[in-house]
Amino acid sequence: MGSPALGASPQPDLNSGQGIGIGMGRAFECANFDVEEVQKIANVLMVTLAEACVQKTVGDLFKAPGAVVGEVKKEMLDYLQQQSEIYANSPPAPPGTLMDPPSKIVSDLLEQFVKAKQNLFGKMSSRIKLGNKDDKVDAFLQELDRGGVWMPGRREVLARALVKRIDKPKVKHCGRRFDREEELHNHRLQCPIRPVQCVNEGCMEVFSAVFGEKHDAVCFFKPLPCRQKCGGLVRRGEMEVHVNTVCPMKLVSCPFEKLGCVEPVYQGKLVQHCEEYVPKHVMFMLAAMQKQEGVAFSHGERIALLEKRKEEERGGERRREEERTGERRRVEERGNRSGSESRKVACHGMTRRRKRGGERKRGRERKREKESKTEEDRGGGEEKEIKRPKRGEVRKEKERGGGEEEKERRRKRRKPGGGREEESGVGEEKEIRRPTRRGKTD
Repeated sequence: MGSPALGASPQPDLNSGQGIGIGMGRAFECANFDVEEVQKIANVLMVTLAEACVQKTVGDLFKAPGAVVGEVKKEMLDYLQQQSEIYANSPPAPPGTLMDPPSKIVSDLLEQFVKAKQNLFGKMSSRIKLGNKDDKVDAFLQELDRGGVWMPGRREVLARALVKRIDKPKVKHCGRRFDREEELHNHRLQCPIRPVQCVNEGCMEVFSAVFGEKHDAVCFFKPLPCRQKCGGLVRRGEMEVHVNTVCPMKLVSCPFEKLGCVEPVYQGKLVQHCEEYVPKHVMFMLAAMQKQEGVAFSHGERIALLEKRKEEERGGERRREEERTGERRRVEERGNRSGSESRKVACHGMTRRRKRGGERKRGRERKREKESKTEEDRGGGEEKEIKRPKRGEVRKEKERGGGEEEKERRRKRRKPGGGREEESGVGEEKEIRRPTRRGKTD
C-alpha cells in the first residue's frame, strides 16, 4: 500500500496541528513533534517556494514570479513526496552513525529542487552574477506573506509529515503507540517531545520539553542574581545594563576625587561616604583653594612680565621706526643740499667765464685805442703796424738783457687779490682795471 500524499493527510491531528493521538485500529499513537524542527522546515518551505518562482521567471519578460506560484508549489510538493519516500525506504544507517536532523535533510532536497527549476538564462546569470537575486527573493517572499498564499498552519502540517517520514531514529518526534486512550493521555503529560512554553515572565518561546534546559540556559528573560551581588534579581538580557548603571554595588568615584579623595565607593553608599568624610573633604577644599591662590598669583606675575616685555618690544619698535624716519630725512636733506650746491657751482662757473670773456674783449678794445693814439702822437698821422711780441722774441729779449723790464712788467700785471693789469704797450703808459662784483670794470 502506497504512502499518502504530503499535505493531504486525512488524520485530524495533521489538519489541526495539535499534539493529540492518532487512532489506528485499536492503537493510539503520540503525535508530538519537536517544535523547533517543525518551525525550521516550515520556514524553509516558504523561502524555497519564493526562490524557485524567481529562478523560473528570470529573463522572462511576460511572466512575473507571482504568476507561477501555484504551478511551482504543486511541483515542489510532488518532488518532496517522491524524495521523502525514497529516503524512508532506504536501508537504515548503522548503529552509532551521526544522523543529520530532518531540517537539514529537507533543506538539501529543496536546494536540489531550486537548481532544477533554473532556466538557461538563470544559469548564465548565476555564473556571471547579473543582478542581485537575493533582493528579488526577499521582496517576493514578503509579497507571499502579505498575500497569504501558503498559511503557516498548512506549512506546519506538511513539516510534521516530513519529520515523521524522515526521522527514522524518532529523535525529533515521539511516535509511541498505546492500546488505550487513557495510556496515551498519561503519556502526553510526561512525553519528552511535548510542546511547552517558557515559564519566564515575558518570554513567548515554545519548544519541546526535552530542550527546556537548553532554552533556559540562553533565555533572555530568565531572572538571575546580580553579578555584583547586590541582592537583586535581573533578567539575563538586562544584566550588562544593570551592572553598568543602576547596580548599588557598582564602584564609583567620590565627588571630591579631583580635590584628592581617592577612596573607592559603592554607588549605594555614596551618600553615607560623603557624610562620614566631611572633615577630610573640607581639608581637601582648603588645600585646593590655597593652591589656586598660588597659581593665580604666579599667573598674575607672568601676565605682568609678559605685558612689560610687550611694552619694551613696542618701545623698541617705535625707536627703530624713528631712526628709520630720521635716516630718510637726512638722506633727503643731503640730496637737496648736493643738488643746490651743484646748481650754485654751475652758475658760479658760468658767471666767471662770462666775466673773463667780457674783460678780454674790453682789454683788446682799449689796447687798440691806445695803439692808435700812440701812433698819431709819433708819426704825425703815419700809420704803423704794431705787432705783438711772440713768446720766442720775448724769450730772446730776456737772453739779451731785457729781462728786468719784462719781469717788472709781469709783476705789476699780477697783483694779490685777483686783480690784473692791462698794458697798452711795452714802455708806454699803463692803466690798471679791476673787475667789480657785478662783472663790470672800473
